[in-house]
Amino acid sequence: MMFLPKAVFAITASTVVFLTGTAMAPAAQAQEKGHRPPPPGGGKKKGPAPGSKAGDNMIRRMAEFERLDHMTDEDRQRALEHLPPARRQRIEDGLARYRAMDPASRERLRRFEGMAPEQKDSIRQNFRRMQELPPNRRMLVRRELQRLRGMEPAAREGAMQTDAFRRRFDDNEQILIRETIANLPPA
Repeated sequence: MMFLPKAVFAITASTVVFLTGTAMAPAAQAQEKGHRPPPPGGGKKKGPAPGSKAGDNMIRRMAEFERLDHMTDEDRQRALEHLPPARRQRIEDGLARYRAMDPASRERLRRFEGMAPEQKDSIRQNFRRMQELPPNRRMLVRRELQRLRGMEPAAREGAMQTDAFRRRFDDNEQILIRETIANLPPA
């Protein structure tokens, strides 16, 4: 099972995939395995920038996917038949990805999308910073986030004040852990 912080960060990539249909989630997974595939589209980034208006419309899109998912095949066909082919294909692809999500992932996505834009931007930023860590350090930071996230706030703060925590993580990792914990919803 994935560590929850990783799942939340993976949701960020999933959000972009839902919005743009680009293959960012597999790229993040490839990077997680230690290699980085060439970016799609010849290096040009597609889709909305984090925190952009398009990125913040995901709640509306999720509601649309839920509505389409609960329709009969005939009703869904009628709802989509007048759309331009490219747009219809993007919606159908997004619906397929939505259907493939387990209920827990859907709920994490709903919680993430319900956050304030500043929180989402911070989580996205921290995800990018975490991706820059060497794989062994990234895993250590994720495990610590999982451990801290399961604690009560006072115990969590106490754990981050210990000498063991300070010895185990460098200054940048400590800041990354503190900022990430501050912005993630309770476990």
